[in-house]
Amino acid sequence: MRNLRFAVPLALLAGALIFAGCSRPPGAAETPKPAAPTATAPVPEKAPAAKMSHVTVSMSEFKFTLDPASVPAGDVMFMVTNNGTIDHAFRIEQLGKQTDTLSPGKMGDLTVNMKPGTYTIYCPVGSHRQLGMTATFTVTASAAKPAGAPGKTAMPGMPMNQGK
Repeated sequence: MRNLRFAVPLALLAGALIFAGCSRPPGAAETPKPAAPTATAPVPEKAPAAKMSHVTVSMSEFKFTLDPASVPAGDVMFMVTNNGTIDHAFRIEQLGKQTDTLSPGKMGDLTVNMKPGTYTIYCPVGSHRQLGMTATFTVTASAAKPAGAPGKTAMPGMPMNQGK
């Protein structure tokens, strides 16, 4: 019993100390928490992604149909379909790039970066080139305006200056 006489007051004292440490006096302001760190360096803007041109190519005995037949310089994806009855492939002579050989009804694609100029397209399978399976493809100068070039653009919500 003697131990119990000291244990109860000690437990009450410990509880009071814990409670006092967890509370603040009436009217006392709450201690502000430190703010999360913020980035001070400006984030650079990304350059707009260059627009990729897409060209649909149909191959058959012994010809190519390209739509469109001309695109601006830059990345070009050729989406090639063998609409013929025998194997064909699509090759760009000046770039040395080509699709895999495609069986009838199969599709493939070829993505290349092209500079302005006229390119020779042909089928490298067997003697298809000699049989006339060739075409030309034109790449024009890029349609993008140089930075700082004048143009008739307005800020959103603002009328354009018509030279008055």
